[in-house]
Amino acid sequence: MENDRRQDTHPALRTFSIFILHVALFSFSLVVAMVVALLSVELFLPGSQSLKDKRMVLRRVKDRLAKFNVAVAEVEHHDLWQRAGLGIVTIGTTRVHTEQELAAVADEIERIEPGAITRTEIEFLA
Repeated sequence: MENDRRQDTHPALRTFSIFILHVALFSFSLVVAMVVALLSVELFLPGSQSLKDKRMVLRRVKDRLAKFNVAVAEVEHHDLWQRAGLGIVTIGTTRVHTEQELAAVADEIERIEPGAITRTEIEFLA
């Protein structure tokens, strides 16, 4: 009688084990490819005569960058009128894609404020 009971539960355990294996493989495939990239941009804004002028320029830049898949924040030189440091982050599936996205962002900033970019640097965080 006990042998019959073991035979009845054994296929259920095998099915459950296969289900757990499939869930684990699916979860692993979702996490494999992710690249986080940071673009640091330093700007010189000679036309700014006050922090209010600087904020207007940066707001215009941030608004124009909204069409890209990026997050933008002012990260340096908060108290200087004519200098700004922006941190721009994107997440993608490949390093090439994220680098192209950030290059397009830098080009857009240059188009909005010609000659304002003094330094750019791209870092890959993950």
